[in-house]
Amino acid sequence: MMYKNLVCALLLSLCGCSMMEDAKRMLAGDEDNAIPPAELVEFMPSLNVAELWSRRIGKGADKNYLRLSPAYAAQRLYIVDSRGRLQALDATNGREFWARNAIQKQRFWNKGDKAKVTAGPGYGEESLLVGTNDGEVFAYRSQDGKLLWRARVSSEILSAPKRAGGTVIVQYNKMGFNDAQYGPYPAIVGRGRVTDETAPVNVLVPDHPVFHVPNRIDASAWAGWVQERGLYYLDEKKDPRYVDLVSMEDPFKDNPGVKTGALVEARVGRGRWLYVGLGLWRQAPAEVEGAYTLLANLISLGAPPSSANPPAF
Repeated sequence: MMYKNLVCALLLSLCGCSMMEDAKRMLAGDEDNAIPPAELVEFMPSLNVAELWSRRIGKGADKNYLRLSPAYAAQRLYIVDSRGRLQALDATNGREFWARNAIQKQRFWNKGDKAKVTAGPGYGEESLLVGTNDGEVFAYRSQDGKLLWRARVSSEILSAPKRAGGTVIVQYNKMGFNDAQYGPYPAIVGRGRVTDETAPVNVLVPDHPVFHVPNRIDASAWAGWVQERGLYYLDEKKDPRYVDLVSMEDPFKDNPGVKTGALVEARVGRGRWLYVGLGLWRQAPAEVEGAYTLLANLISLGAPPSSANPPAF
């Protein structure tokens, strides 16, 4: 019996050694199978790189591991550091055109030294945009660095903001809009609403593409709506650069007067900004066909025109 136990122990130890060796080879690799490095060969460089100029530009990323990359346009380099120093340099020789200390001169921050630039600069349509860890976007004129506008978003900004046309669609908001000012120009959300879902809709800009591309919006698009036309419209006391696209009126005596602000557009450079107080969010679950066609047209704004006739939605 003792002999059998001794044989079993020896077998196990041999297996254990073998398994250990296999594990070592799996982890460390087999040196005998290593691929030798290729021999270096002489080659002629296809591009000769020469330093034209260099200069310090501020605090850089300030040890925050940020990707603050320069923006290039029209022989200029636009650079910002994490502490808000924004500069425009001649790309050919590094000469400074202008510099702005946004922190001191323009009260850039809401939280003092804790707020830093975390993204930018982005370039588009002769403007520069930077974002902060405090959730603010600032736009500057590229020619001289003048502050054009500032706006707040929901959280820290880590990608360089861009301005290159396109369409922004803002669904109805409540009073928080009035503090945040999500629009490109001053405006406030009011209490305007139309509660009769059958109230006639008057199109104020008949040739606007939102009523034609890719779907023709006629009276049938406003049929079959549920609960209401919309609510929390933009108030009439808004910047004149906002254009009302529709108006409507409740038949009830306790909500008198024609209501605007349900569908509003502002043009910003090559882009569009639209406020939609219409209750599309109520119509979509109810499968109202006209609401879907209008939503498709809204999304299609700014898309390149097609030579082919698009199919009806």
